[in-house]
Amino acid sequence: MVERKPDDAKGTAEHLVADGRRVDVTAKIVYGELADELPLIMEGGEWLIDADPLNFYPQDTPTNALRSLLRAVALKRYDVVLCFVPREYREHMTAEDVMAEFEGERREENERILRLLSANLRAVVEQQGDSARMAFGDRYEVKFKREGGVWMIEKLF
Repeated sequence: MVERKPDDAKGTAEHLVADGRRVDVTAKIVYGELADELPLIMEGGEWLIDADPLNFYPQDTPTNALRSLLRAVALKRYDVVLCFVPREYREHMTAEDVMAEFEGERREENERILRLLSANLRAVVEQQGDSARMAFGDRYEVKFKREGGVWMIEKLF
């Protein structure tokens, strides 16, 4: 491309070195079963982590909220699962209710759906304002709702 469009390449290079310009060099590491992302930024020639690595259950995006929920369920942290439930439903639930849902009569069906959901974590999330949805499998969807600046899971499947 540089050989085909030398003027474009030269113009871009000039913009990169112009006074007062700052260029942020970033990368991300994708790891684990849940395709977690660790953002990195280069500063002073060194790669630095550009997020709180101790925030195990982020809810800053619908996808992160979903990954966090799946992690909480896998770790049987049903108290944490409640943090992903919108206030209107959470008022009537306990960690024991959540445990009964994931470990009770519907355990096998829920595990199957959660595996399918985990396999589709890269599916497109359609977002409109404070609502979002993600279709997965042939008949399921997750509905998200932003509440108090964080994303909640309004409907899991």
